Amino acid sequence: MASDPQSLAKYLKFDFLVGMIICHEILNKVNKISKVLLKKDMNIDDAISLINGVISFFEEYRKRGFDEAMIEAEKLLLKWRLNPNFVRMCSFQK
Repeated sequence: MASDPQSLAKYLKFDFLVGMIICHEILNKVNKISKVLLKKDMNIDDAISLINGVISFFEEYRKRGFDEAMIEAEKLLLKWRLNPNFVRMCSFQK
């Protein structure tokens, strides 16, 4: 079938997959906070608390997010039964 992960592998690069995971994590967090901040009954104290929380999230994500995204990408490759050598093509790896 043309939509299975193996057929996607010829177009998908590991660094792109890692980038998509990072984008998903960040956009998901920002979207959740944004929706709460837009509520009509939001008070300033709660808004400040939420913003401080998202700042903490980004500070922590800067430290660990990339490594966790790499691990998640590798898990997806295993789940999709893609060639493990595919991971070694990543330009991000040290």
